Amino acid sequence: MMRQYCLSREELARFLEIVVFGTANFQTEEEQIRLLIEEWESWNLELVCLATLLSQSLDKQQNQDVDVYNILKRIYTLSDEKGLFFVEEIDERFIEYMLQDIRNDNLSIEDNLVEIWRNLSERKY
Repeated sequence: MMRQYCLSREELARFLEIVVFGTANFQTEEEQIRLLIEEWESWNLELVCLATLLSQSLDKQQNQDVDVYNILKRIYTLSDEKGLFFVEEIDERFIEYMLQDIRNDNLSIEDNLVEIWRNLSERKY
């Protein structure tokens, strides 16, 4: 079974800058993000992106007059071109469950969502 990894906001930003926008140099990136991308490009790792984090990143791009429609097309075709990339939709029921039942007050809501996704994917209940 292929491993999955849920990207945090910072990891997603770095990933998009390198792979989608081409505005960052892969060789100068931190080792962790380089290793994630290498594993992903060799089809050993499926990267997962929470839709809420992707929308925040696209919002920043749109504010810089970037065509987000083309970016979205590129993102949704990554699995056809490079490696498995999945955008995870999170509905209001999941967020409500998280906030009421398993919220870790020591983490931001964003970090908590990523942590919960990683735990669920590793079957840590």
